[in-house]
Amino acid sequence: MLHSPMTRRMTATATYAAAVVVASLIGFGTAAAQTGVTVTVHNAGKVPISINIKELKDYREDLNGGETKAVPSSNLTGANPNNKNIQWEARLRDLQSVNQPRPNTVCARGVVIFQGQAGHVDVTKCDQTVATAASAPVSMALQQAYGKQWGDLCLSKDSSSCCTAPERFSGTPDCKNRDTCKVSVHICETMVACNSTLNNCKKKSLTDPKCTSDYKSCHDKALTLSN
Repeated sequence: MLHSPMTRRMTATATYAAAVVVASLIGFGTAAAQTGVTVTVHNAGKVPISINIKELKDYREDLNGGETKAVPSSNLTGANPNNKNIQWEARLRDLQSVNQPRPNTVCARGVVIFQGQAGHVDVTKCDQTVATAASAPVSMALQQAYGKQWGDLCLSKDSSSCCTAPERFSGTPDCKNRDTCKVSVHICETMVACNSTLNNCKKKSLTDPKCTSDYKSCHDKALTLSN
């Protein structure tokens, strides 16, 4: 069967138009698929954290221990689930003072894991960072400062048991118990003992200058204890 030039041009035009439609549908399908991308963040630990995913329009969010949040769709525009290198980092969040800036302690890093269109972040290591920080030794200078502070207080009570009373540790963030601030306890107890020796000395002789000089020597030595 013979075709005229006009017929051939119409056939070619129809074929081109069909190809454009198919290409448009493919493009639309890709765009539509990307709008279905989701990313969830789960804080598997107990400590509160701040999460940051810079490649998702600098997404930032705070999560309490065990909390899960979804990244807003506005942060996912253009996100490609085939990108295996969308990095995130989690930082410890300080709740002691609302006036403090967000801390710089990065406790975990990773990449968003995608399964199809759904991505997820699972933060698990930040509790370990807190545990490590909590076990850090208290400096000698700080222990000596606490020892003098406790000693001055317990002298007014004339009680060595005051040096290990629960309120000594609950009121001192760095000294969680006697073992973490042994020097502080030793200084406090020694200061109280020096004062007790002074009182016994004065009972024997109120005018003996040695009582005062011995007390001063004992007190000064107590403040420099390091074990």
